[in-house]
Amino acid sequence: MQWSRHRTIIAALSGITGIGLAIGLQIVDEPEYLLNARQEDLVRILDDLNSREDDLQIEIKNLENAAQDLRRGNEAAVVEELQRRADALTVLAGTTGVTGPGLELIVADPEIMVSSIVFFDLINELRDAGAEAISVNDARVVANTGISEVVPGLQVGAKIVSPPYKILAIGDPSTLATALKIPGGVLEVLRAAGAITTVREKDSVFIEATVRPRNVPPTAIN
Repeated sequence: MQWSRHRTIIAALSGITGIGLAIGLQIVDEPEYLLNARQEDLVRILDDLNSREDDLQIEIKNLENAAQDLRRGNEAAVVEELQRRADALTVLAGTTGVTGPGLELIVADPEIMVSSIVFFDLINELRDAGAEAISVNDARVVANTGISEVVPGLQVGAKIVSPPYKILAIGDPSTLATALKIPGGVLEVLRAAGAITTVREKDSVFIEATVRPRNVPPTAIN
């Protein structure tokens, strides 16, 4: 019975690592976008994938440490680590709402001049600055979320959003704000395109928007 529980925990840990790998690679599952992307955008995607590969190597090391704890009989510590990883991956996958310190960015675009490429850069800037979760209006942004231009605004994943855009990001508020405000950075690009931007650092941000996991029917989502 004890060994059966151990095998169950090991299988769960391995499954979570597999989920992390899938999430890390989903960004390449956008063939039309990749075919039409500029060279600099492809470079950014490659850098992002390399960063995610590094994160997965860290996750593998953590899994090995958890397995060692399990072999030493420290089952409670392994279960606690399992839950921590599960929680972190649901946030990464965008399947749950999340609350924490962060940033609110309002982008007014009265002439609908802000392109999807600028928003792609904005999302990447926030991710590079350590954003754990991001949403645009009522659309959650995850690794494989596509952004394209539509009337009257943008399509973010499966949802169409219209200006003014309300971008929420969870992470260190000061770090996120600094990343956006660097000279020549994305805020200056937004303003050059005719947008009016307002940045607010917040002690608590609630991102309610979620995405449905792939291959899971609506009735399976609580």
